[in-house]
Amino acid sequence: MIDFRGRYFTSSTDGVRVKDEAVQEMIDEVIKRLKSSKENFDFGSVATGDSIIWGVKSDGQIDVYFSRDYKEACLLYNEATGKWEPVDWFEENEYDALLELDRDELIEEIMRLRRGEYDPSREV
Repeated sequence: MIDFRGRYFTSSTDGVRVKDEAVQEMIDEVIKRLKSSKENFDFGSVATGDSIIWGVKSDGQIDVYFSRDYKEACLLYNEATGKWEPVDWFEENEYDALLELDRDELIEEIMRLRRGEYDPSREV
């Protein structure tokens, strides 16, 4: 059994219930993207609320998968270590965003992180 409490796992169990009609639109979108791809092998996904659809195109065949109330983790193979390692996409996005800041904005962000997030329980 997998323990889904790690920081690299996400869960959609608190997500808004997606209506069946919207799920079908998401499936159609994934299929449309994969059909238009010029690659022999491709992958596409779309997710919102409590639902995720992903498709895989391989040798002219498209397989589509759907899940509700799902938990997921992303692992990528690290050739340097020879191990599968978790990826924190939010951490990567934050890093990319920091690269776009100028010097003053970066200093301001560092100071904000040092102060920490606002915690109303500290005022009690």
